[in-house]
Amino acid sequence: MRRCTRAVVLAAAVITLLGCPAAPQGRGGVRAAGISSTCANRTGGAEIEIKVNDQTFRFWSVNSAFIEKAIALRDAKKSATIMFKQIVDGADCDPQWTFHINPAEMDWPHFTTEVCDGRPSDIEGDKKHWINDVKRWCPWTSFVTEVTDRRGK
Repeated sequence: MRRCTRAVVLAAAVITLLGCPAAPQGRGGVRAAGISSTCANRTGGAEIEIKVNDQTFRFWSVNSAFIEKAIALRDAKKSATIMFKQIVDGADCDPQWTFHINPAEMDWPHFTTEVCDGRPSDIEGDKKHWINDVKRWCPWTSFVTEVTDRRGK
């Protein structure tokens, strides 16, 4: 029994030392110092960060038309409504949230219904409802704060 306990403690220490991503300090969209993207080595798309009210959300996109408009909006410092057509359970590029979006299914619509407007924390707080019932996320006033284009043009 003692040997088994030591093995569990040792395994936990090894995982911690190897840099398993730590949870950010709190939720609410303010990236804690030292928290980096888990998509930093991806290619064939772009890593994009948006600001929705006082919260940030970082995601991967392989939709070239979406990426082009994201770059233009970032450069112009203008807001826009985004339509993420599928919310997926599980963290991806942004370790502060336990959901991500389908990287191919996104658009910049002219208008959307209010039911899909929300902040990342709204989805996080009722993830099952958003994934199963609402199914889409369309934050109305989104500012593109970063675009790291790795499409390899």
